[in-house]
Amino acid sequence: MHRLAKPKLEGWNLDVVTDDILSYVTEVLRSCDVIVSTYALHHLTKDEKRYALNAMTLALQPGGHLVIGDLMFEDQTSREALLTHFVKSGRKGVAQDIEEEFFWDLAVDRLALDEAGFSIEIKRFSDLSWAFAAQKPPLD
Repeated sequence: MHRLAKPKLEGWNLDVVTDDILSYVTEVLRSCDVIVSTYALHHLTKDEKRYALNAMTLALQPGGHLVIGDLMFEDQTSREALLTHFVKSGRKGVAQDIEEEFFWDLAVDRLALDEAGFSIEIKRFSDLSWAFAAQKPPLD
């Protein structure tokens, strides 16, 4: 991924990082304008995800952006409906992934950002793939 990303990002002032996310956000991540994560945070438990989001929130400059693309559900009801759908349609591997991983529950997981005053835009790309862009409030 780094090899593919490097030529596409040439000229940009950014770091492409592969690391343990919890260690990175607490030990390495410092002041930044934008944080992007794709398909990594669904491996974290609910508490770990909240911890990582809090650390990222602290690292973002006022007006900064947090962009997350990952496996998500709108809420618990949609999680259960999709789980049933995948089992009934014979896609038991997807159902097993839903049970074993920690896909985002947008109704719950966005609360920390809402409480911190972030403005949030959410887009759904497929049954399980979503993205949100959250902007930290600027200083007045």
